[in-house]
Amino acid sequence: MPDSATIPSVAARVLAAHTAHVFGIMGEGNAHFLHHAEAAGLPVTPVRHESGAVAAADTFFRTSGKLAVATTTYGAGFTNALTALAESVKARIPLVFVTGGRGNVPKPWDINEFDLLESLGVPAIGLGTAGAGAQVSNDSVGARVKRAVEMALAQSRPVALVIPEHLVTEPAAEPSADHLALIAPARPPIDDAALEQTVKVLTDAKRPLILGGRGVWAAGAAQQFKNLADVLGADLATTAAARNLWGDHPRNLGGIGGFAEDHIADRVRRADAVLAVGTTLTPFTMRFGASFADDATIIQSILDDTQFHPRANITMLADAAKLGDELVARVRAALGKREGVGATDTETSGNARGGTFESRTWPAFDGPSHWSTIVEFTPTFETEDRSTGERVAPDIAARALNEALPRERTVVSDGGHFLGWPTMFWEVPDPAAFVQSGTAYKCIGLATGAAAGAAYARPDRTTVLVSGDGGLQMALPDLITFAEAPGRKIAVVFNDAGYGAEGHQFEPRSLSLTMAEIGDRDFAAIGRALGGSGITVRREDDIAELADWVRANPAEGFVIVDLKIRRGIARFFEEIVQRGIAAERSPRV
Repeated sequence: MPDSATIPSVAARVLAAHTAHVFGIMGEGNAHFLHHAEAAGLPVTPVRHESGAVAAADTFFRTSGKLAVATTTYGAGFTNALTALAESVKARIPLVFVTGGRGNVPKPWDINEFDLLESLGVPAIGLGTAGAGAQVSNDSVGARVKRAVEMALAQSRPVALVIPEHLVTEPAAEPSADHLALIAPARPPIDDAALEQTVKVLTDAKRPLILGGRGVWAAGAAQQFKNLADVLGADLATTAAARNLWGDHPRNLGGIGGFAEDHIADRVRRADAVLAVGTTLTPFTMRFGASFADDATIIQSILDDTQFHPRANITMLADAAKLGDELVARVRAALGKREGVGATDTETSGNARGGTFESRTWPAFDGPSHWSTIVEFTPTFETEDRSTGERVAPDIAARALNEALPRERTVVSDGGHFLGWPTMFWEVPDPAAFVQSGTAYKCIGLATGAAAGAAYARPDRTTVLVSGDGGLQMALPDLITFAEAPGRKIAVVFNDAGYGAEGHQFEPRSLSLTMAEIGDRDFAAIGRALGGSGITVRREDDIAELADWVRANPAEGFVIVDLKIRRGIARFFEEIVQRGIAAERSPRV
C-alpha cells in the first residue's frame, strides 16, 4: 500500500464511512480502488457480470436501507453496467458507481464515459483534474466523494465517480473529519397551503383512501398513516413495491393496480379522495388510468418534484414521516372542531380503530381481503397449452409455493410475463422483502445479480429469486454469485420454454414467434452443477420436495426449482396486450 494518500485510497476511505458493501469485477480501471476499499474495511464481493454488480448494489439498498457501491473498470466493463444503471435511475434507487475513465493518452477502445452517464441521467463526478472528459473541480477528492453520496441519498439515484486511468496512483489530500462525518439528508419543508388544502379534502371526504408506496416504508412512517386511517375511517392500500406495508390493519385492502383482484379494484374506484404517499404513481399502479374514479381528488406526496403525476390535484414535497405526523394532528383538530369535541378528547378517541369519526365515512370493507381469497382464486384466462410434456398451471403452482417457501423470506423478482403470480400469491414480511428488479426499465435478467445483493444485505432471511427461463438464461453468470452468497437461497424458474411476454404479445398480431421459442432447459441440473440441489416440478405434488428441502436446510444451502408451467396468459398481462393492440389500431395524427 502506498505511504501517501492517493485518489483511489481517499475515495475508498470516504465511501467506507458512508456505505456498507462493494460489488464489482476487477480490472485496470478499478483495481486500485478495490484494493483500498478492502483495506478500509468495506466488504467486497466479486460478481460475474458487471450488470450484476449494479443490480446487487441497487437491491442491497432496497432490502436493507443501506447504501452500497458498484464498481467496474473502464471500456467494456463500464458499458456492460449501463442497462442496470438505467434500471436504478428509473426505479429511483440510490447507489454509488465507481468506474475507471479514459486517460490522457488516447487508446483505440476509449469512449466518453461522461456523455454516456449523462444520457442515462446519472450524475458523474470526475476524481481528477486532467484526462479527456474529466470534470474539473477545485474541491478535494474527499469532498467530491462525500458530495456523490449526498446526491445519491438526497435525489434517490445512482451517482458515478470516475477515476481516470492515468490517475490511479495520483497523490490526494487526506480526507478530513467532515468528509467522514455522518450524513443527515435534508428534507424539504412542507408547503402549509397544500397541507391545509389536503386536510380539508380528507376531512370532507366520504370515501377516503390512503395509498402507500415504498417512500412510506423508507421513512418508517407506516404507523402514522395507519393512525390517520383510524381517525378518518379511510381504507389503506399499497403499490406493488410496498407489499405488506400495513400489516394486519383491518382496513388494509392490499395492493392496487394491475395485480388487484376485481372486488378490490372496485372498492378502490369508489374512493372520492386518495392520499398517495411515497409513490410516483406508475402507469401500472394507475392501471393505465383506470385505478381511480375520474372525479376522485388525488393528493400526491413525494420527495422529487419532477415525479408528480399529471393526474394529481394536490402535490406536496414532503418526508413521509413528517407529513404523517402533521396530518394526524391537523385532521384530529379539524374533525374535533367540526364534531364539537375538544382537543384532549380527540387525542384519545380519534386514535382508536372504530373511534368517534369513523362513522362519518364509508364502513370498513366487508368483502374478502386479498389474502383470504388466494386459495379460492380462479384465473380468468384459459388458452391452448402449446408446450410439450406435462406442465403445471402457474397460478396453482404459485399458491402451493407460497406455502412451501419459508415465511421469513426476501423475494426478488425478475421482469417478465410470470411476475404477476409471485406478486399476487406470495406473502412477504414487509416491503423491504419484496423487490421487482427490471420492471422500471422494462428489462429482464437483472434479478439474479439483485438477489445476490439481497442475500448479502439480509442473510437472516431466505432469499428467493424468481425468474422466467428467458431472464435466467441471460443472467447465468451471476447465478454463481447468488449460489455463493450467504444464507439459504432458492431460485424458482417459471419455465415455459420461451419468451412468454413476447409470445403472448405478438401471437394475437399474427407475427412470427420463431425468436420467442428458446427451448426447454433442465435448470434443476444447473443447480446441482453449482454445488446445490435441483427440483423439477411438473405437478403440484412435486412442490412437496421443496418443502422437504427447506426443512433439511434451515440456515444455509442453494436450490433451483425448475417449474415447468403451462402457457396460459395471465390476467394482468392480458390487459397490457389488449391495450397495446388497441394503441396500434387507433388512428395516428
